[in-house]
Amino acid sequence: MDWMLFTTSFFLAALSPGLNMIMALTVGLSAGYKKAFLFILTSTVSLAAIVFLSGVGIGFLITKFPIFFTILKIFGAFYLFFIAYKMFTTTKLQTTNIDASLLSTKAIVFQGFVSAFGDPIIWGFMISLLPKFMDINDPFNGTFAAFIIIIACIEFVATNIYAIGGSGVKRFFSANFKIINKISATMFGLLGVWMLFEVIK
Repeated sequence: MDWMLFTTSFFLAALSPGLNMIMALTVGLSAGYKKAFLFILTSTVSLAAIVFLSGVGIGFLITKFPIFFTILKIFGAFYLFFIAYKMFTTTKLQTTNIDASLLSTKAIVFQGFVSAFGDPIIWGFMISLLPKFMDINDPFNGTFAAFIIIIACIEFVATNIYAIGGSGVKRFFSANFKIINKISATMFGLLGVWMLFEVIK
């Protein structure tokens, strides 16, 4: 149940026209799919690296200091509530002023790395959500690997949808932006409740 809830909510959130999606769309329309694919690949690898590094830090903490596992779950639940609130109340789409046709291949690769790795919200989100899917006795088990793979696959698919679908995809998700955001926000809120329930029980 929690995996299905997480996968569905994260996929809907990823499809919302955020900065990464708009950038993939912009590069795809102005510079072609070949360069857009480089951006997508780099941003996906960057996101996977964030999940891995966040997990290593959390794994170290909960192995050395088990009490942090409970603290991180409580923090994570309330951070998810915060994200859910922000998504529920957000009505303005993110935009980018970058002219992708003027960017070199290296610049596009760098942009793909920076857009994910340099976003503190993504770091906070991963750190808050990871404890829900980690085992205090074996933090780096198959579940942790599955979490990284699922996150990377969702990001890869979502950005490809924008890069290939073009302006029609942007119009569709922009028109349904509020609905998608509210559904995703509700699901993230449910994940937060689930995390708190695990702490209390």
